[in-house]
Amino acid sequence: MSAQRTVSSANPSRTTLRLIGALVLGVALGAAGALLVTARTTDTSRRRETARTLSPDRSRVALARESRCGEGICLELALGASENATTVIGAPGSRTCNEIVWTPDGSRVAFVIDGSEMTIYDARTLKLAGMVRLLTAEAAQTRLARGVTFSENGRAATFDDCPRTHSGCRAGVVGVPQ
Repeated sequence: MSAQRTVSSANPSRTTLRLIGALVLGVALGAAGALLVTARTTDTSRRRETARTLSPDRSRVALARESRCGEGICLELALGASENATTVIGAPGSRTCNEIVWTPDGSRVAFVIDGSEMTIYDARTLKLAGMVRLLTAEAAQTRLARGVTFSENGRAATFDDCPRTHSGCRAGVVGVPQ
């Protein structure tokens, strides 16, 4: 004796309709085309995480995520107790963030934006605490700041000042507003 399950739905979900559409399109384009179309179009609300780091005491997480917006791809900066419980603290538009760094005491977090500047937030109040240019606008055309670390007292940051197209990094240091 075999058990059969019948699932019926008078109102198909949006995801189901998208899947059916992708399958129909797949018949015309081939299975590989259907998978590609489905992967790119089924959920435009998804965000791509570009950076994530835990606070020194591991009680908070800082995230940088990209998502679709009117400008194309927009960046949002978030901070919270977990990935699912974050608050968006900044949205610098169509910029990039691939690095996040905390002060040693966990009181502030910095997002390295476009490889040339740091946007610093107070981790307790979630307010902007300052912005620091790591490279001049002219230098940022050919160079990239990476490997940022705060000093023990959080008053300075060191980083690697690297060419964008070849090796040859040099040390950089900047003061950080308190």
